[in-house]
Amino acid sequence: MKKAQKNFKFLHILIPLTFLLYASIFLNFHYLIYQLLLSYPQTLIVAFSWFFSAFLYSSKNFLGIKIRKEAKYRLLFYPIFITFLVFYFTFFTGNLPLLMAATPTPSPPSVSNSPEPQKGGNSITFSSNAQPGAPGELIKLLICRTNTNQCVLGSQWGYRRPITISNSGSSALTDYQVNITLNTASLISAGKMRSDCGDIRFADASGNLLNYWIESGCNSATTIIWVKVPNIPTGTSTIYVYYGNPSATSLSNGDATFDFFDDFLGADLNMGKWQVVNSGSGSYSLSNGEITIASGGDWWDTSDTSLYIISKASFPYNYIAETKVTGNSYNPYQRIFGLRASSATNSRMFVFLVDYDASHITHVYRDSDGAYANWYGENTGVLRPSFPFILKFVRVGDTVYGYVNNNLANSRTVANWGLNYVALTDTHVTTGTNKFDWIRVRKYASPEPSTSVGNEEVLSASNFIYTQSPAVSSNPSATYTCPSCTYSQNTYYGVAYSVNESVWTAFTAAKTFTCKMEASQSGSCACSSNTQCYNPCNVNWGSYYDGYCYNSKCYDAIPGSAFGLTQSCLAGTVLNHETSSGRYANVNGRLYYCKGSDNSVSPYPFVFNLSPGSSVGNCKCNQDGSWSCQAGTIPIRGGRIKIV
Repeated sequence: MKKAQKNFKFLHILIPLTFLLYASIFLNFHYLIYQLLLSYPQTLIVAFSWFFSAFLYSSKNFLGIKIRKEAKYRLLFYPIFITFLVFYFTFFTGNLPLLMAATPTPSPPSVSNSPEPQKGGNSITFSSNAQPGAPGELIKLLICRTNTNQCVLGSQWGYRRPITISNSGSSALTDYQVNITLNTASLISAGKMRSDCGDIRFADASGNLLNYWIESGCNSATTIIWVKVPNIPTGTSTIYVYYGNPSATSLSNGDATFDFFDDFLGADLNMGKWQVVNSGSGSYSLSNGEITIASGGDWWDTSDTSLYIISKASFPYNYIAETKVTGNSYNPYQRIFGLRASSATNSRMFVFLVDYDASHITHVYRDSDGAYANWYGENTGVLRPSFPFILKFVRVGDTVYGYVNNNLANSRTVANWGLNYVALTDTHVTTGTNKFDWIRVRKYASPEPSTSVGNEEVLSASNFIYTQSPAVSSNPSATYTCPSCTYSQNTYYGVAYSVNESVWTAFTAAKTFTCKMEASQSGSCACSSNTQCYNPCNVNWGSYYDGYCYNSKCYDAIPGSAFGLTQSCLAGTVLNHETSSGRYANVNGRLYYCKGSDNSVSPYPFVFNLSPGSSVGNCKCNQDGSWSCQAGTIPIRGGRIKIV
């Protein structure tokens, strides 16, 4: 009886542990726990249940209650049960779709249905352990002609245009932002582009995606787009714009495109980008993708008393800083947008401001830290434009140029000025307001590279991929069938493609596979060499295969030979006599060896040795060991021989 009780107690542990073991195998449970601990706060319940059970198991009493030894075995059941409940309500309610995720880095595709090569009509299956890039996505395995993302773009996008970049400077440019103007209105009206421009993509000549930002004008004749190009050599180079994918969504991203960018989306200022100075002198707020700054104070003295936000990032190189101003109260001497040497209130600066009657936009500046500020005076700079307008600084060494809508207002050169930071403000002795839509910093080189958009190319998936799998949730596989009567030595690349397009992976490894042409006794496919014809015996005979190209046709062996019956080639004796090429001949169904003047003999007992000058059938053995045969008699010359 006691033994039975012990066994029953043991079952309290064995049953839940067995359940947990099967769950871990079937549901990849270790990865589930990993994802839960990383991503979900409810895992605190799971962690606490295991910790508390372990604590009770190691204790003799709890809160004055004695814990009996036989009750401790039951304690393990409760954390297991709680873990299961958390798993159930997170996964089956759709809050944890990462359950079946595997390794995040898929391996190159494997190939089945070998051996190589295959003949026309034979299929090869490629498979991969690739997983989707995000929860709930479907993926495909593309068997591509090129080992680049160009395969994905070419197979999923309908059109592309080349963009020629001309760099007339003396140096190559790195991570440089170029401006492109595209007529999206005509493409949208023709049904070739999404109405929101969401299917626009930019890629280099190898198909690598490039970061871009659409500034303005989608569905217009002058859509302005900025593209960050990793390398622009001197002279000309080409990138491509792709479009024509109705299911694609926009990847326009200013942060990824520019050296510094903020379009003020959301309700709060991104404090990872900005530092607020003199916060007690004013206020700022974000709404509808704009920032409004209202501040009193002054910038005329040896230090500035108004509120301004200054970039945490510095730019100690030649750059262009631009902002789009959407509102200004036009108070006298109201400061707007500037460059500063540091966040200090007395630092060097060069700042846009309006003059007293708000008729012009000019500049105020401080040439050295702690000095009094100065300005260019009334009615200097350029006439104030209507809203919105673009303010731009071009910093070249110690010289800074200030432009309003690309019209030069002022420039100034100060040795070691070091204006490496950008700042937005609203400054006046009485509080006014400035509104900004966005701000960006990009690299500058003189002369700047120019771009031109070329003619449209219509894309066909067959030009980029051989085949593709259906869209699946994981582990895609695709089958490629060798075409009939076609010889090809191709490199097949596998690309795991996310249908939702948040991510795809181009594998660096590739599979080389040869498709050969069918060989038959009667001759089938047109060929130009033996290596193009399929080996039906699945044997490599040195430099020869079991198919022969005779009279420009693929035969399974030389026509007329008694051992050309390849359907039984694996059942007979196979003789490789390539080292004694020319000495053997098949005449009237028997295998002969021409001894020649050196009187050598074949080592094989089933071969008839023939002396020089002797003849058999229509063939004669020559002194040099070769054969002379009448027209229509076809002896084997080297390669393989099958004895029947």
